[in-house]
Amino acid sequence: MMLELQMPNNSENNNSNSNLTELVTSRNSSATTPTINSNFHTYEPINSLNKENSHWIYYFHKLILHIFFHMTLLSILEPIFFFEYAVPMERQLFFDQLSDFTHYQHEIMESHSAQNIRNQPFYNAFIDFLNYQNAEIDTLLISMENDANTAKKENDNYNDGLEHNAYMFPVGMGSFTLLYYATIQYFYNYKNMGLQVLGEHISLMIFVAAYEFWFFTHVILKYHPFTKEGVMNFLVNCFFVRVFQYYPELSILQQNVTASCDT
Repeated sequence: MMLELQMPNNSENNNSNSNLTELVTSRNSSATTPTINSNFHTYEPINSLNKENSHWIYYFHKLILHIFFHMTLLSILEPIFFFEYAVPMERQLFFDQLSDFTHYQHEIMESHSAQNIRNQPFYNAFIDFLNYQNAEIDTLLISMENDANTAKKENDNYNDGLEHNAYMFPVGMGSFTLLYYATIQYFYNYKNMGLQVLGEHISLMIFVAAYEFWFFTHVILKYHPFTKEGVMNFLVNCFFVRVFQYYPELSILQQNVTASCDT
C-alpha cells in the first residue's frame, strides 16, 4: 500500500517539473530569440530616413562653409593684391603715359619751327609787352602746387578710408565663418570638416592669385585704352575751344576746321 501511494506522487512531481521546465524554456526562448513583428519593421525605414537626412545636413553645412571660406580668403587676397601691387603699378604706368604726352608736345613745337616764330618782328614787341606788364607765372605755379598738395592729402585720406573698409570686410567675414563653424561643431561635431574645407580653399587661392598676377602683368598693364596722339588731339581741341570762347577775335584762325571738345 505504501508503494502504491508513493508512485502517483512521483509521477505528479515529474509532470510538474516537466511543465515548469517547458515554461521556463519557452520564456527563455522567447526572451533570447525575438519574434519578427510589425513594430520591428516600422523602425527600419525611419532609421534609414534619418541617416539620409543627416547626409543632406552634412553636405549643406559643408556647402555653406565652402562659400564662407571662399569669400573670406578672396576678400583677403583682393585688397592685398590691389593696394600693394596694382595701385603702385597703375600709378607708374599713368605717369609714364603722361611722359609720352609731353614728349609728343615737344615734337609738335619743333615741327612748327619755333625759331622762325622767334625771328618775327612782333615777337620782340610781345616780349617787351610782357615785361612792361610785369607778367609772371610764379603765382600760378605756387598756387597749383599748394592745391596739388592739399588735394593729395585729401585723396590719401579718402583712399586710406577705402583701404580700411576693404580690410574690415574679411575681418567680419572671417569672424562670422568661425562662429558658424563653432556652432555646427557644437551641435554636430563633424570630424575635420573645417580643416578639409580650409585646405581646399587655400590651395584654390594659391592658383587664383597666380592667375590674377599673370592676367594683371600680361594683359592689364600692356593694354592701351587710348593713344597719345588721340589724347593730345582732344587736349589741343579743348584748349582752342576755351581760347576762342574768351578771345573770339582769334577764331579767325579757324578756316576749314572747327575746334571741338567732344569725346
